[in-house]
Amino acid sequence: MEIFDRENFRYLYFNTKFLQSKMALDAPHLLVLPYTRYMMLSLMFLPNPKRILLIGLGAGSLVRYLSTMLPDCRIDAVDHSQEIIDLARGYFKLPETDNVTVHCRDGVTFLENRDDGEPYDIILLDAFDELGIADVIYNRDFFTTCRNHLTEGGTLCSNLWSGSASELTRVTRELAECFAGNLTCPVPNRGNVIGYSFKHEIGLDAFAGDYKKPERLQACFELDFGDMKQRLIRHSL
Repeated sequence: MEIFDRENFRYLYFNTKFLQSKMALDAPHLLVLPYTRYMMLSLMFLPNPKRILLIGLGAGSLVRYLSTMLPDCRIDAVDHSQEIIDLARGYFKLPETDNVTVHCRDGVTFLENRDDGEPYDIILLDAFDELGIADVIYNRDFFTTCRNHLTEGGTLCSNLWSGSASELTRVTRELAECFAGNLTCPVPNRGNVIGYSFKHEIGLDAFAGDYKKPERLQACFELDFGDMKQRLIRHSL
């Protein structure tokens, strides 16, 4: 791992070539990397989540953002590496607040052995290592486990970045086998594809009716929901 500052940003790299995180030093809660903003498109489907689970902490970008924007939401962040957790606390301002709990466990063990069985409204998968996506997380069995720990109207949002087209095809196929509704959206000018999975079927009607909703969400969450929504519609529907 390599950490360095350049101008107003702090960077985390794996193996000197994989950019894992980027933080604005004067506004740490902002989502600098485009793929993290597209993961927050989950809030368009469920703008008032009560519980969120993040699997794969990294430098804590999503936790910083969510704890700032949703101070009343309970957030569990899970990472198998104590080294990564210590790094996020020491260099990337990982929040130490009452609504954030960080667990040093792998995602599979955490979900299969929860003491608290209350389901999550949103589960965010962003679990990578220096080789790419974590196979123990991105597979049919774990997707089924995630589905079982979601509320009925909940969303599983997955960062599907992969250097392999066949691997991306496998993962999206297995998500479709586990969830009745699935949408995907490539992040513009990046290699990331973000997946949104639901227990129920989803179609164009999910975006009909309230045309002011993206504008309201943008005011609340400081993200361009209108542009992201249009990209998602064009790609998936």
